[in-house]
Amino acid sequence: MKQGDSQRLPKNFRKICFESIKLSWKLGWHCIFHGRLKWGLRRLLIPIEYWRYIEFPYTLKFITGALNQNYINMMDLSSPKFLSLIFLNNENYNIAATDIIDYYSDEYMYYRDILKKSGGFTISVQDGQSLGFANNTFQAIYSVSVLEHIQDDGDIVTMSELARVLSVGGVLIITCPVRSQYVESYVNVNETIHKTIFESLYTSSIRRRIAKLFTKPKSRKIFWSRCYDDLVIEQRLTNCSNNLNLEKKIIVSEKFPLYKIYIKLPRILKIVANLIRPFFLNQLFVVEQNTERLRRQGLQCWSSKRPAIQVMM
Repeated sequence: MKQGDSQRLPKNFRKICFESIKLSWKLGWHCIFHGRLKWGLRRLLIPIEYWRYIEFPYTLKFITGALNQNYINMMDLSSPKFLSLIFLNNENYNIAATDIIDYYSDEYMYYRDILKKSGGFTISVQDGQSLGFANNTFQAIYSVSVLEHIQDDGDIVTMSELARVLSVGGVLIITCPVRSQYVESYVNVNETIHKTIFESLYTSSIRRRIAKLFTKPKSRKIFWSRCYDDLVIEQRLTNCSNNLNLEKKIIVSEKFPLYKIYIKLPRILKIVANLIRPFFLNQLFVVEQNTERLRRQGLQCWSSKRPAIQVMM
């Protein structure tokens, strides 16, 4: 393949997506029959969201391809939590799911019990910039569409923390949005509404830290996310720790600008689009060699390993 040529997605991605949908439906129907209507409908109608059809299979592919151990101690940093259930459905994984807010624990502990994996799934509130785990704890770590939302140098600090808790020979999987040029996005948020939302979600200790954001009345701009390019990813993420070696890098983009259309669709049409998308993955997405070819926002997935022996030059 020549430099700059595009590739198709791996052949087994459609199978992974349908197996994931099947698992979501299994959990959904169980919830419906046992009176958990809201959870059940969510699992039945929106099993996987738009970009997750790319991020989830690549995360599975990279981790299963890199580690052949019988039992893997794994950490999820603030990723969409359904991915942890996909891993949990395999008996070889012990998963420590983390997030900076505790919005999912009751629901996902219920799913854990349905899957009868009581010893393989734990939940804790963690700040990625200061993880409460010992060095060399996990053989695998993944973080799906998280780093781009951490303001200032938080993404750099978080990468260093992930490298610290990753064991020697372990694998780290990161996904994030990319463009041909680096860009940051901000949103206007009404202080009163924003504060009410956070007070309903955050624990008291985190709420005190978040309260520092609200220094002005009325509305204010707050950082929302960044889209990386190749250079910024190299500067801020892949080269930020001497403990990690970049193993694989994949860039996926849309063939057509459908995501902008998708987010504006009525909810019922979004549900239909999500369910039929696995049939057309190769018609919708393409694998690129670098961000220079991107005409619109894409997605980058990469795998890093912590080497067993480090040579200082």
